Formats: sequence, structure tokens, C-alpha cells
Amino acid sequence: MLYRIGTVSEIPLLGSKFPRQVIHHLQACTALLDASYGANRNYFEEGGYSILIETPQDLCLVDHTISLQEHPCEWVDLLSGQRDFLAALYLMNDDYSIVVYMPLSIAPHHLLQELNA
Repeated sequence: MLYRIGTVSEIPLLGSKFPRQVIHHLQACTALLDASYGANRNYFEEGGYSILIETPQDLCLVDHTISLQEHPCEWVDLLSGQRDFLAALYLMNDDYSIVVYMPLSIAPHHLLQELNA
């Protein structure tokens, strides 16, 4: 299943679906967006949001929606834990970004190359 989180106040809706290291990273990234653009913003128009995915089908949906290969990936982080995850920041334009979180096991080749660079 795919989850879209735009503000810190939405993070508790995830419950315990994702590992702790993912939630901590998500909190830090989302808090930065809230501080920069406001916690009450329409995050589809201002600042950006995070997407958390669990399956290869989710990854295909995200890739189809935001074209991961076409947009520059600013950074890739490995979030190590019981289940390793990858976090990748995509810059959609000068003032809008999307952070994509995914299990390392389904990460596309180009992100794994970024991680090893």
C-alpha cells in the first residue's frame, strides 16, 4: 500500500506499519517542510510531501505518477534496521520536493547506484 504524508500531524496515522528508523527520518523531513511552508499548507501545491511504499506495484505507481527517472534525485539515504529502507529526495522544481521511502529490496537500480556512489 502507498502512503502519502505531507505534515508532521499525519505521521501518527501510519501506526507501526514502518520501522522506527523510517519514522524518525520522515519526522525530520516533514518537520522541515512544516517549518518552511507551514503545517496548514496544501502540500500538493506548496513544499512537497513524502511517499511511503511497500510493494513493487506501489513503486510502479509512483514512477508512473512522478517519473522517478526524469526528475533529479538530490540524495539517497540508507535507513538501516531490522528491515532496510531507502529514502530518496526528488526535486520536482525549485520549491517542491518529494521524498520516497521504500524497502531496499524493491529499490530501482538507479537508486542503488546513487547509494553506492
